[in-house]
Amino acid sequence: PLRLATIYDDDERVRQMVRGRAREFLSALDRFAGRAEWGVKVLTDDTPAPADEGDRAAPAPSRPTTPGGGGAGRAYLRRRIQRREARERAWERASDLSTRLVDRLDQLAEARRRHRAQDNQLSGARGRNVLNAAFLVSEENTRAFAAEVERWSRAEPGVRVELTGPWVPYSFVPDGLDERTSPDPSPSTVER
Repeated sequence: PLRLATIYDDDERVRQMVRGRAREFLSALDRFAGRAEWGVKVLTDDTPAPADEGDRAAPAPSRPTTPGGGGAGRAYLRRRIQRREARERAWERASDLSTRLVDRLDQLAEARRRHRAQDNQLSGARGRNVLNAAFLVSEENTRAFAAEVERWSRAEPGVRVELTGPWVPYSFVPDGLDERTSPDPSPSTVER
């Protein structure tokens, strides 16, 4: 039960560390027995569609094209405002769904760890990451947990719920268990 990428210089150093910390490791392994980590993400599709990309790159035409006046510039600004408001509404729906989903999943999981939202430019995912959480789930609750996430994945149009796993429960390594070997580079908060 160590963080990924924990490095030791040689096998003897690993043996010394394991012998010296055997009680801690056995306790952690007992806690993880029959349990797995499941990742749950809630994303909202509020990034510009390909047609919107052109709106950002090209200036508004200078001659009026809308009937009754107002011009193309006004129509362009109205479209931009409508898109921004749609993105805000999608974020609010996804945020509300995330709160309700976490409350329900907490009833099926033994622990939860909330991670920093992922930047969609780095992950390649379309939309914004509203929730990025890991849940420690027992084997007995795995089917119910996965079914609950599936049910919520259809709850709100324009909001995507993703389930990944099962994973080794790296997110739940007890605080301090690995601090002598590798610092935790990504802050996250343990909940529950």
